[in-house]
Amino acid sequence: MTRAHHSRNLMIKIAAIVLGIGSIMTFVPTSAQAADLTAAQIDAGLKRFQTTSARASYFMSMEVAPEVTGAVPLKAGMHRLWDMKTAWKDVNPDRDVFDWSVLDMRVAQAEATGAQPMLVLGLTPEWAASDPNAGDPRWGLGTASPPSNIENWTTYVRAVVNRYGSRIAAYEVWNEANLQTFWTGSYDQLAQLTKTAYDIIKSKNSSALVLMASTTTRLVSPAAKFTTGYLGALGAVGNPFDGYTIHTYPAGDIPFAGISAQRISDIKAWQTAVVKVVGPDSALLDRLIFDTEVNYGLAGPGTRPGADFSDDQGATLLEQTYRDSAALGIDATFWYLYTAAPFDLLGVQMWSGSPVTNAKWAELRAGSPAVPSATPSPASPSGIRYSAPTVPLNFKVRQVAGVAMLSWDAPRTLGDDAVTGYELNIQCTFWCFGPEGITRRVDDNTFTYESDIANNSENNYYRMRAVNDAGKSGWTSLKILRSSLRLKPPNSVSAWGSASTMLVFWEGSSLPTDELRGYEISAYLQGDEPTLVRTIGIKTATRFTRAELGAKPDEKVYFKVKTIDIHGVVSRTSGWSPSRQFTNEVPAPDAFAADYLRTSDVLTIKWKNPDAEVVGRDNVLGYEFEYTWPGYSTWTHFDSPIVGATQAAFSLANVPSGGMTVRIRSIGWPGQAYSEWTIPIGIWK
Repeated sequence: MTRAHHSRNLMIKIAAIVLGIGSIMTFVPTSAQAADLTAAQIDAGLKRFQTTSARASYFMSMEVAPEVTGAVPLKAGMHRLWDMKTAWKDVNPDRDVFDWSVLDMRVAQAEATGAQPMLVLGLTPEWAASDPNAGDPRWGLGTASPPSNIENWTTYVRAVVNRYGSRIAAYEVWNEANLQTFWTGSYDQLAQLTKTAYDIIKSKNSSALVLMASTTTRLVSPAAKFTTGYLGALGAVGNPFDGYTIHTYPAGDIPFAGISAQRISDIKAWQTAVVKVVGPDSALLDRLIFDTEVNYGLAGPGTRPGADFSDDQGATLLEQTYRDSAALGIDATFWYLYTAAPFDLLGVQMWSGSPVTNAKWAELRAGSPAVPSATPSPASPSGIRYSAPTVPLNFKVRQVAGVAMLSWDAPRTLGDDAVTGYELNIQCTFWCFGPEGITRRVDDNTFTYESDIANNSENNYYRMRAVNDAGKSGWTSLKILRSSLRLKPPNSVSAWGSASTMLVFWEGSSLPTDELRGYEISAYLQGDEPTLVRTIGIKTATRFTRAELGAKPDEKVYFKVKTIDIHGVVSRTSGWSPSRQFTNEVPAPDAFAADYLRTSDVLTIKWKNPDAEVVGRDNVLGYEFEYTWPGYSTWTHFDSPIVGATQAAFSLANVPSGGMTVRIRSIGWPGQAYSEWTIPIGIWK
């Protein structure tokens, strides 16, 4: 910030804004570890770490989507219970309150399929979070936060183990804890959660596996940094874990021919990081490795696009995945994900409409030789000719003015006879044309086709195959057209609150203005049913009064928003807004402190969020502070508010020697509602 004051240029620069919970600690390897390891020692450690153990029943395991009910048709060693309302926040939604209904059902579903359940223990419920703002709003407030009191974690883990006993065969302490989407605490805090869970689970069920919190491997350096810090913290508490967990999603735009090699490279990089931490002779290299999520073609990292693979390609990748896992010493690999319908996030689909991939799964589980595909895969030897054509290339579907516009390229191999046309198969989510959909003949080699949307109220799926006089190719992978893809709900729904009014606002739709009708806003006071639903035009804000909602003073309210296009099609619902209260109270931050470090010339200020039970706590959006310059008594306002943190550091390199003071207050409704300023703190430079 640059500010003129009495003809001086005064500069205070933010050096860093540190996350509000737990500092990030760095583990320093001992001399027997990374600092002195030679290439030969690392290779020896990798050889030990990659030694194949006896093949267990859980070598081929999977995760099942929540939309899948009843017994899953594909057999698996374990079912990983995640993404299906079985996390801590779902099972233990309030203090001393437990809802076992969904977890009971999912444990029974796994057992009915012949699989053993493996439960992921996180995410933190808001009531138990030390930082209720930590985490991705898609998962809920506070879900990435460490618990404010580890006894709450202890109570939850003990309740789970007491209820299910030996029925749950394995536990993953936390999901993808290397990502701030899921974990914002320190390595030490995560290690303490791991040890606590390990001790409780082993005391009740000594045969259960307790696995470390998982890490993703697609970004090599961050994965190595997290692994180093977490293993260091675990070592300080006795290494309380039976195995490691990783998630191996290669970058989304890796070509099909090289994507398996990328997974191998990512895994070896992570394994090398482990060897460097524990040393090449450590018994920790003999512990289990579980890859608890794997698929291909997911968009990212960053802006890198994703890719879709055909059913034949999916079967090839599936087989290669398990061959590679065996060679790398991975004891269990969980395929992500068996679904009820195609899932656009994933490049390889596994559902009732992927018969080649499903057959490959069954073959690998049975240990029988792979059955040749009806069409060649990229792994097939060159020079083989098939009388039928191969799959059409670059099949795409887009929606324009209510019409599905299809395009594709000719197959790589036309077969012994020229392609005479194509067949287009159309399906709906709820089998509006029967389980196989409807198939239309496209006798045109112009490689474009216009089709009416099969059913505007449901998801529509399209696939295509080539035809010649000798036969038909396999189907392309399914492409989906649905309103929830074209009509995305608004992002970043939030609100400002007072005793009488709530101003709700959000990021606008990506639709062009001439295709947007408006928005539907739902206000919730209690329960899952909205108290009031309002439809507005294309503005991206609206007001609700306490009177029209029938809310009590200080009562909490939440909001969700949907997009509506000019045809009346409504998007899926946005995530929840943060909760707000009908109150003018804005509590001040607690425990405000300031410290000046002379050696680095840095001022650090710290504070705590107001207690969660204090009236108005939900209305705190962030914090702002003021300071006095040495030799002056006038308060100068720092322009940038601090959001999502409880600590900030500022360089005082351009500040003259002398005394200065700082103070901070909470922001409620910008421009209208603030807390009182804290008592000023003086420092001397």
